Amino acid sequence: MRPLTLGLVYHFNQNTVPSALVADRVCYHPLIEAFLSHPKCKFTIHFSGTLLSALQWYSPKTIELLKVGIDRGQFEILGSSFSQNILLATDEWDNIQQLRQHRQQLKDMGYADWFDYASHAAKNIETREVYYQVSRRLQDQERRLTERSQETPGYAAGRRLYDLAVRTLVAHQYEFGCTGLEFDKEAAWQLARSALAVLWASQAALGEHQDPLVKKEDVNGDGVDEIAVICDTSAYLFSPKGGRLLYWFDLRDGLQLVGNQNALCYFELYRDDHSYVPDFYGEKDVFSELKGRPEIADLAEQRYVMRRRCLNDAISFDDMRMAGLHDLVFDVDVVAGQQRPILQFRHNGRLFSLQKTVTCLPDGIEVEYTIDWHLDARKLRLLVENEITPDYLSVLDTGKQWVEVQTDGCNATVVNKARACAVTVTPLGPPGSSVVSHVEPGFLAWLCSTEVTVDLAARAQQSARVGLSLRLS
Repeated sequence: MRPLTLGLVYHFNQNTVPSALVADRVCYHPLIEAFLSHPKCKFTIHFSGTLLSALQWYSPKTIELLKVGIDRGQFEILGSSFSQNILLATDEWDNIQQLRQHRQQLKDMGYADWFDYASHAAKNIETREVYYQVSRRLQDQERRLTERSQETPGYAAGRRLYDLAVRTLVAHQYEFGCTGLEFDKEAAWQLARSALAVLWASQAALGEHQDPLVKKEDVNGDGVDEIAVICDTSAYLFSPKGGRLLYWFDLRDGLQLVGNQNALCYFELYRDDHSYVPDFYGEKDVFSELKGRPEIADLAEQRYVMRRRCLNDAISFDDMRMAGLHDLVFDVDVVAGQQRPILQFRHNGRLFSLQKTVTCLPDGIEVEYTIDWHLDARKLRLLVENEITPDYLSVLDTGKQWVEVQTDGCNATVVNKARACAVTVTPLGPPGSSVVSHVEPGFLAWLCSTEVTVDLAARAQQSARVGLSLRLS
């Protein structure tokens, strides 16, 4: 009887989601350790690009173990697309970018190439159209970059932001074409539209938009107009929902500083690119299928910060619970006759009125909150949450071990040591108020939260002002 040759491939794959942490804890890390404990045995292993990004952030020790096996010659690495999309379900150009982005990521991390192939699912026609619209515009930018000399002003920054835009598209093609994903409007795929926001910044770095610019337009193709601002060497996209800062780009060096568009959770529903993302809690939201497993008891109790965007505000009077303002649609005005753009976001409500004035500066923004209350209250609390990602592209590939937080009183500076860039968050409360700041790692980003408490009983007028700045340093 002829002997049978059997080839086994160990498939390691998760999206950029907190669930990757529990999968690593109960499977990936111990399995790699078990392989390494048998140095004479060789193994064929596959890791998806999205999983590598998640592990770089949460569990880089697993990647270090993988490198040990590769250096020994014990592990053979099998290729794939970046986010495990089914290649027949997406267009040829998208597939090339999937492979190119994963290949580049692996080179940055010290790995070899890999490739994967599978068939498509007919249910994905609508999503494929979203991908087509995004990739068509990315291809236009690719041609423009090809036609320009690398010595063209802004070329290096424009190219870097273009690469991040492509990374954003391919990251949101995770397992596209697979059966079994039966719910509609999953964020995992629909957030591919956010690549258009990064593409817009790439175009701005090349000088394809005027400076200064303040314009209402649907930059990311989600059906909601953003307020697009270009000032000096920065580009911003603001949302009328909550008067929030959706994206901030440094056009000089081609860096994304705010946005975190690649972070999501399994089965997250998509509404638009403006939507607020609340925290997820271990056993309740992320690992419910593993309830009662003692080996992940700490993960089941953990809070996972899944924040995207900046100026996520909540307000409270006296002992009321904090009420989020992120889904309230603000009126937006542009203050005319100013050297640099000034935006005013206004909400007139039953209990309070709030005006958020954003002034664009050469190195960031300054925000002033003016709050008038229409009720008899003794205490006002304002919470402002800011997601910070200094050079998002390198953060995705190097993880939080390269991010350092420096605090000075209530000020917090998030530093990316790999790229030598940093963002400083500075809060300012009115006289007689207390200001408390808290900085913590979120998923693929850092969250800088500031809570200002104002004693209303001591104020002659029913109005208070709170300040905040985000500055590139």
